[in-house]
Amino acid sequence: YIQYVKRNFQPILTKEAERVLSSYYQLQRRSALQNA
Repeated sequence: YIQYVKRNFQPILTKEAERVLSSYYQLQRRSALQNA
């Protein structure tokens, strides 16, 4: 199943979606560093 998805699923993100994911990732990283 994983191999099938890797071969056949090619998600396309909008610029807005990229910004949202990037901001979320950065917040998570900051939070992890503060709690370390």
